[in-house]
Amino acid sequence: MQWLENDVPPQVLFEIQSPGNRPAEMQSKWEFYDRYGVEEYYLYDPEENTLTGWQRRGGRLVEIERMDGWVSPLLGIRFDMSGDELQIFGSDGQRFLSYLEVTAQREEEQRARERAQNEAKEAILQLDIEQRARQQAQKRADEATAQRDAEQRARQQAQKQAEEATAQRDEEQRARQQAQKQAEEAVGKAERLAARLRALGIEPES
Repeated sequence: MQWLENDVPPQVLFEIQSPGNRPAEMQSKWEFYDRYGVEEYYLYDPEENTLTGWQRRGGRLVEIERMDGWVSPLLGIRFDMSGDELQIFGSDGQRFLSYLEVTAQREEEQRARERAQNEAKEAILQLDIEQRARQQAQKRADEATAQRDAEQRARQQAQKQAEEATAQRDEEQRARQQAQKQAEEAVGKAERLAARLRALGIEPES
């Protein structure tokens, strides 16, 4: 669909050959890519572990003589055919991972995220437990403080009542003493009056 992309053809094309691909079909594909301006074309056969590459030179796709160690001029990636299967390295020297490796890596990352999420949930739960424990401890401390304050007020009230009772007893004692004194003074006064009456020849009881 080059007409939707300013008539710019695919620059680099990779194709994986399957057992069902016939030679005539692959030749037809190559001619199509050659005609429509593909700059680099790479065909990998995983069954045979063979890699064939073509690079556009002089307006035509020309086969690359040696693919092992070849570096794509447009992508900067390097092909390594020294092992049992094709290895591709990026411009930073890091090997591109296979589908299985990428899948395993993603699964491990997913497991790591799930572990991190579980740990975060456990940490939050632990924080909640500790928070509730601190609140409960604070509540008990507040209750203990309130109980001590109530006991202190009760002691103070009892002390006040005891002081008031003591003051009442002292007042009653003073009143009794005053009454006793007044009674004694009245008796003494009566005796003196009786003595004067007798001195005058008057019997007080007559």
